[in-house]
Amino acid sequence: MKIEYILPSRVAIIDELRKSVSLIDLLEEISIQVKSGQSLLNFDVPSDVIVSVVRESEIGNIQSSLRLELIDPTGDINILMLDAKFQMHTMHMRTRIRFDQIILPFNKPGRYFLRAKISKNEKTSDYAIDFSHENYY
Repeated sequence: MKIEYILPSRVAIIDELRKSVSLIDLLEEISIQVKSGQSLLNFDVPSDVIVSVVRESEIGNIQSSLRLELIDPTGDINILMLDAKFQMHTMHMRTRIRFDQIILPFNKPGRYFLRAKISKNEKTSDYAIDFSHENYY
């Protein structure tokens, strides 16, 4: 099994009948203004994350777990969701993970990576998010 894609957005809607996904405000870049002399703190981003998983074989039901991590520009790993268990009965699974009050540690400017990892075989998928800030007086 492998992760086909991971997409963070402000809102994600999965149509149950057609199995299609609609994303509102895809999270690609975050730019904030900070008061001069104020330090950067953790950033509150309510969001949905769509993770799509594809099976590589058709044999039976598969049980595994999914982990979400945020890797900062220096390589530090912050775990956002730890080993959520799931079962796959079909060849393709798409799931929405909703974070109502997620505090993302965007405290250094640069490129961050949102990583989805299937713990059973450690296959991963990364999604880049650029974070910047500018000072105002």
